[in-house]
Amino acid sequence: KDPVPEVLLKEISEGLIEFEVRYFINLRQVRSRLVLRSEVLMTIWQAFESSGIQPAYPHHEIHVKSEYPFMNTPAHLEKLALAVQEDKQN
Repeated sequence: KDPVPEVLLKEISEGLIEFEVRYFINLRQVRSRLVLRSEVLMTIWQAFESSGIQPAYPHHEIHVKSEYPFMNTPAHLEKLALAVQEDKQN
C-alpha cells in the first residue's frame, strides 16, 4: 500500500534495541485502531517467537542486609534469587 510500511532503528543501548514501526491505515476499512495495532504487534511477537528471539529482561542486583546472619549465606541468597526468578515467570 501507499505509503509502504517502514521499520526504523531508533536506539541501541545496553539491553535495548528499539525499533519504530510505521504503517498506514485507512480508518474506513478497519474495525478499530486498537484492534489493528494489537494484530500488528501479535504478528511481530509471533515472528520473533518462531525465530527464537526472546525479549531481554532487566537484571537486578539485590543486596540483603539482615540482623540474622543465616539470611546472608550464599545458600539462602541463592534460594531467594530462585524464588524471585520463579515469581517473574509466573
